Amino acid sequence: MGAIGWYVRRLSVMRPSEVFGHLRKAVFRVRDSSEYLVSSSAGEPRPIAYPSPPEKRLLSARYCESIVEEADDLISGKWVLFRDISLHVDSPPQWQKDYLSREDIFDNRPFRYLNHRTLKDADIKVVWDLNRWTQIVRIAQAAYVTEEPHYGETVTRWLEDWVEVNPPFRGWNWTSALESAIRLINFAWIEALLENRIDEALRDAIVMPHSRYTWRHRSSGSSANNHRLGELAGLIVAKCRWQNSEKGTPKIEELKALFEREILSQFSEDGGNKEQAFHYHLFSFEFIIHAYFSLLSLGIEFRPEVLERIRSTASFIVNMQSPDMRWDFGDSDDAVLVPFGDQIPTSLHTWSDWLERLPGSDGPTQWLGTEPFSVSKKGDGWYVAEQSGYAVFRDDDWFVRLDGSPLGYLSIAAHAHLDAMHASFWFRSHALIVDPGTGTYFFDSQTRQRLADETAHNGPVVGTIPMADRRGVFLWLDHHPTPTIWQGEDRDVFVQSDHHEVSRRRRIRPTEDGWVVEDVVQSTVLSPVSISWHFAPEVGVEQVNAHTFRLTCYEAVLWLRVDSSWKKVSLDASSLVSPSFRVLTTGSAINLVGESNGPRPYVTVLEKQG
Repeated sequence: MGAIGWYVRRLSVMRPSEVFGHLRKAVFRVRDSSEYLVSSSAGEPRPIAYPSPPEKRLLSARYCESIVEEADDLISGKWVLFRDISLHVDSPPQWQKDYLSREDIFDNRPFRYLNHRTLKDADIKVVWDLNRWTQIVRIAQAAYVTEEPHYGETVTRWLEDWVEVNPPFRGWNWTSALESAIRLINFAWIEALLENRIDEALRDAIVMPHSRYTWRHRSSGSSANNHRLGELAGLIVAKCRWQNSEKGTPKIEELKALFEREILSQFSEDGGNKEQAFHYHLFSFEFIIHAYFSLLSLGIEFRPEVLERIRSTASFIVNMQSPDMRWDFGDSDDAVLVPFGDQIPTSLHTWSDWLERLPGSDGPTQWLGTEPFSVSKKGDGWYVAEQSGYAVFRDDDWFVRLDGSPLGYLSIAAHAHLDAMHASFWFRSHALIVDPGTGTYFFDSQTRQRLADETAHNGPVVGTIPMADRRGVFLWLDHHPTPTIWQGEDRDVFVQSDHHEVSRRRRIRPTEDGWVVEDVVQSTVLSPVSISWHFAPEVGVEQVNAHTFRLTCYEAVLWLRVDSSWKKVSLDASSLVSPSFRVLTTGSAINLVGESNGPRPYVTVLEKQG
C-alpha cells in the first residue's frame, strides 16, 4: 500500500479532535523547523529530585560486576540490539545509522521533511533504539559504582557528540515525541549517576529542546497509546527534577492529572493493558514507575483510585508472566527503558522479581528500593482476567495462557494481533506451543502482517473472511466483537467469539497427564475450519500416524493427538516464527482442516509421556 493510501485510511479512523491535533502539530512542525536557540536554563536539579541513586555500599558486588562488564563491552563496541542481535557499534555511535543493515541515513534537514515510512533499506526502529541512551545509562552506572573517571568521560563525550550531530528538531532523532521523552528520563538518570557533574550548557542543550519537542509534538487521538504515557512521564520527570524546565510545558499538577487520566483509560480494572500486547503492558508500567517516584520526590501522590489501578497493573504482570521472556501476546519490540537488570537485553524479567519481592533479586530493588504496591499473585491453578480477556494456568509442570481479548486499544489497535482464542503452552518452563511473535515493524511489513494474522495463531480460523482488516503497520480496521472468557466448574475455561454469523467456542481443561482442547464452530453456511498449532523452534515434532504426533521438548517427551473428525492433518517443518524482535526462524506446525457445523467438537489432546 502506498503512502497516500495509508494516510487516507488513517484519516478515516480519526475523530475531529484528532484531526485538529494533527493540524496543531503541523503548525508546530513549521515553527520548530527553524533554527532553535536555547533561550533559558533548565536550572540545577532539585536537592531531593528523582532519581537519587542509593548508597554505593548497598549495591551487591555481583551486580556491580555485571554492570561494569557490560559497560566495558559497550565502550569497546560490543552491543546487543533488542535482545538477540550482536552488533559492533562505533564510539561514539553514528547516531543516524542502522547498524543492522549498515545503512547510514544521516539527514540534517528539519524533521518536518522526514518520513520514516518511506525508508527502504534502513529500519527506523534500529536508529531510534540506538538513540534512547539506555546504553549510556549503563556506562553511567559503571561510573557511579567504580568512580573511575573514564566511564564518566565517555558518557560526556558521547552526549556532546549527540548534541552536535542532532541539533534541535533536525534529523531522524527528532521525528518522535516518545523518543525524546525516553531520552529525558534516561538523561535524568545519567545526570544523577554522574552525581550532577554534567556541564550546565550540556544540560540545557538537552533538557530544554527535548521538553519543548515532547510537549508540542505529543501523541493524540487514536495514537495516544503507550506513546502518550511515555511522553507525559518524560515531561513529569523533567518538571520534577529541573527547577526551570521548559516554560512552554504545563505545570506539574496538570501533567499529573493528564497522566492519571491515561492510566485509568489505558488499563482495565483487572490491570490488563488495553493495547493487548504484554510487552507494551510492561513498557507502559515502566513509565508509570518513573513518573510515580518523580512525583513522590516532591511529596505528590497519585489519587487513591489511580494507585489501586497501578496495583492491579503490577499484579497482572506477575500473574501473566510466562516462564521465559519470549512468545508473549501482541507486539513486542524488546525495548528496555532504564537498564536495571544484570544485562540490558534481559532486564524485562527483573520487574517481576521486584514486584514479587523475591529475596536476593537485583535489578530495580538496587535502584528503587522495595516495591511499593503490594501486588497479589495467584497460586497454582487458573487466574482469569475477564475484563482484559485472558486466562492463565500454572502448576509444577505447566504454564498455559488462553486469549479471549478484544483486538486492541483505540480505533487503530496499533499493537494488537489477531489472536482471539489463541492458546500457548509451556512445559517445565520451556516454550512448547507458542504465539509466533512480532518479527519487525516498518522494515518488513509483509512478515509483520503474516505473524499478526489469525492464521499464525493457534485458534480456529473460519473461511476466508478475516476477523479484522489490517491496512498498515499499525492500522487495523473493523474490530471484531469482544470475545467472552469465563471459568467453568470443572477446572475448565471457555472462550467464545461470535462474528460474521460464525460462532466459535473453545474449551480448555487440564487432565492428570496434560490438556484437552475442544473447539466447536457453528456458521450459517458450511465453511472450512482450520487450526495450526505452532511450536517453538527447539521442539521436535514427529508424525507417528495420521492423528498422533510425538513432541520432544528438551529432555521431555509429549504426545499430541487430534480426533478423526479432521479431514486433513499435516505437518509443516518450516513454519515462520519470531522469538525476538528482528529475528526470524522456523519451527514446526501441525495443520488441521475440517468443516464448521460438525456433529461434535474438534478435540486436541496434549499429554506428557507416562
